[in-house]
Amino acid sequence: MELATGIARSAFSDERFLPHDVTEFRVSEPITVMGAQTASSEKQAVKATRTEPRVVLTIIPAFRCAAGFRVYGRGSHTVVSMANNQAIVGVLRCWRTASLGERVRVNIIEEQVRASIERQLRAVVATEGTQATADKIDIAYYDANANYLQPVYYFEATVKSGSERVSNIKIAGYVPIAKELEPIPDLSARPEGPTPATPKQSLKAGGCSPHTSAWNNERCARGSESGKGARSTAASLLWVEGSPREAKHNPAASWSMSLQGLHERRTRNPSAA
Repeated sequence: MELATGIARSAFSDERFLPHDVTEFRVSEPITVMGAQTASSEKQAVKATRTEPRVVLTIIPAFRCAAGFRVYGRGSHTVVSMANNQAIVGVLRCWRTASLGERVRVNIIEEQVRASIERQLRAVVATEGTQATADKIDIAYYDANANYLQPVYYFEATVKSGSERVSNIKIAGYVPIAKELEPIPDLSARPEGPTPATPKQSLKAGGCSPHTSAWNNERCARGSESGKGARSTAASLLWVEGSPREAKHNPAASWSMSLQGLHERRTRNPSAA
């Protein structure tokens, strides 16, 4: 695995693949794809034979960091796929060149960050008994694969349904640190475009009438705090002005939120010293 990671790192370091700029890349943990073969016999009396699962492909991702903070969003993604003989068999890249942009000032305080996260999580706990717990809050950048890398608070949450038959789901969102130069996703925003509808169905005896249903979920978010902006070949990295301590230690605790309201967990965020 170390050999595959080293080969992928060399590919990522090649300026012809990832242009060198004011940001940097970091290699993530390899992802292994397992596979097995099953051979069936024409004679039913003979049981089918199956080989033991083995690694058939190794996928090695890399992510971008700007000013030491991780970049999330639609842009700044790349992976290298390798066969068992260490040959590169596939690559994926969504990565623009970045340059320093103008400075922006932090225009949000801790209470506003918390209020924004609560508002966004409220959109996913509309069903009775559903509860959302904010697990992680970090300073980061958001890349919309457009003109800017914008400073944000990035948060992750676990949504637990009121029904034991429904598994927990993980969601992520953003809170802008400064004035948005480009739209940053928001979990509570209504989807744009025509409302999805179920196909019309013919009436049957004892059946129901044709109907339509709206799916009103959005998996986006916002970000907040002051930061530098970087422009990629069409994008700019925004630098944060203001107290680094304010930027780093605003959200001090994780919390749970349900229809009954907000419940402190008294668990300090590791990023808050």
